[in-house]
Amino acid sequence: MNIFQTVEILNSMILAYAAMTIALGILLLLRHLKRQQNFKRIEFTQRIIEQNQEVKKTASKLISSLAGNNNIEFWKVENETNSSHFKTYDNGNENLIADIYSLANFYNTLADGIYLQIYDEDLIRINFEQDIKSFYHYSRPLFRYTFFSDSDQMLLRIEFLILEWDKKAQKKKVTLFG
Repeated sequence: MNIFQTVEILNSMILAYAAMTIALGILLLLRHLKRQQNFKRIEFTQRIIEQNQEVKKTASKLISSLAGNNNIEFWKVENETNSSHFKTYDNGNENLIADIYSLANFYNTLADGIYLQIYDEDLIRINFEQDIKSFYHYSRPLFRYTFFSDSDQMLLRIEFLILEWDKKAQKKKVTLFG
């Protein structure tokens, strides 16, 4: 083997080593950026949860009202322009429809944010899972029966989120025997 062949082999080894070093550096950089993005998503989700603490109170009040009061009556009222709206009488809670609508919008926003990976799913699940499931369970019949023309689409993202959570819960079930 002459000196030129040895130099060529050395050059190709150095180039291969440099390429591996660059590839490893890029992989480490991408991993770091992904971790930073995850931290920012968690931080953003925590801020959203802190800013919307009153939603839990509204949800609790609304769900207990829907769950415990089977005699909520809805009347379709025609106004003078022949467009219809609904009015509710629930022992002094005139804002029932507005509360249901605003909670549906908020929970849809959370579900969309989880789907688009804007919010951290685990934090949302820890803080809102029971409220979302209860809200969906008790408000879905009201949406379908009275409120809005696009009621099925209004709760669709929430329904997909609940189904996804139920699938994940079934996968994580642990039995005594393994």
